[in-house]
Amino acid sequence: MRTIILPFIASFVIVLSLTGCDRAKNEEALPPISENEEPSETNANMGSDVVSAENSIEISKDGFSPDVLTVSVGTTVTWINNDTEAHWIVSDPHPTHSVLPELNSKKGLLLSETYQFIFNKKGNFYYHDELNTTMTGKVVVQ
Repeated sequence: MRTIILPFIASFVIVLSLTGCDRAKNEEALPPISENEEPSETNANMGSDVVSAENSIEISKDGFSPDVLTVSVGTTVTWINNDTEAHWIVSDPHPTHSVLPELNSKKGLLLSETYQFIFNKKGNFYYHDELNTTMTGKVVVQ
């Protein structure tokens, strides 16, 4: 009985892993839409052709710069990956991401990729890199 089941399980695992690898490539990652917010062009697409430097956070191997950004309610903040390593923006705390769960880039941003999020509520919003949880930052919304 074992000689029949083991090859079947091995084949099943191989098929699952092969088909699962392409799934991530085919799914388009979309930035989150906050509660009580209508979809907007910014939240519908990763990145943008026009990025305001004053509302941008650069990502490097050394962390987020600035590590604290202060903006007004309704501001679009853009994270720009300037590192050769991928970085995945998510809300604190790790691992639940419950402070602002819609703040989630849904994938690791590769070199030169951007992620945009519209902050529609006042508060202090802490975030981190899901792929390197020691990299942290904060957006203060006034």
